[in-house]
Amino acid sequence: LQVFLPFGVRQVIEKKIQEKDVDISLFDEAIKHVEQVLRNDPYVRFLQSPQYLNLLAKLKN
Repeated sequence: LQVFLPFGVRQVIEKKIQEKDVDISLFDEAIKHVEQVLRNDPYVRFLQSPQYLNLLAKLKN
């Protein structure tokens, strides 16, 4: 799975790794970005898709 990150977010992560300035918050901005993308587009469309709704109906029976 590949995820597109804005250039600035990726650049900060790469720089911190190269400088060995890694802590628990290293991926916080990347996580926020991915959550926002999932919340706003593909995941919502997936939940409303006929394929997903059909699967839910089959699982309930």
